[in-house]
Amino acid sequence: MSTAIQDHPEASIGSLMGGIVDDFRDLMRQELLLAREQIAEDLRKTKEASLVWGLGIGAFFLSGFAFCLMVANLLHSLTSPGSGDPASIPMWGCYGIVGVLLTIGGVVGVVAGQKRFDSIHLVDNQIDKAVKEISHD
Repeated sequence: MSTAIQDHPEASIGSLMGGIVDDFRDLMRQELLLAREQIAEDLRKTKEASLVWGLGIGAFFLSGFAFCLMVANLLHSLTSPGSGDPASIPMWGCYGIVGVLLTIGGVVGVVAGQKRFDSIHLVDNQIDKAVKEISHD
């Protein structure tokens, strides 16, 4: 900075301060543009994750219902020793067994989706630190 003063002896303190303020203003604009771009990217990722999660939940319910009916009827027929004989597991018990298994699978899917949401940070730590540094100055 001392070379700049020596190169331009006519530069006054006021013009130097004005240059510093202009540089600071430009830096702030660039930081805000970067923050805007990062937030837009995070929102895009959130939208994609929400869409995938929603489609997964919808498919989970539809397929779970159909699969529940199929497996419960299969379980009931497998526990029936012969035609006309009562099954060792009643039909409601078969539906309950299948329902519990599907619930466990659903919980695993929702937890995996939640982990995906948790990995998205709407405000990057570097941006947060930069804003805190600027606000403290």
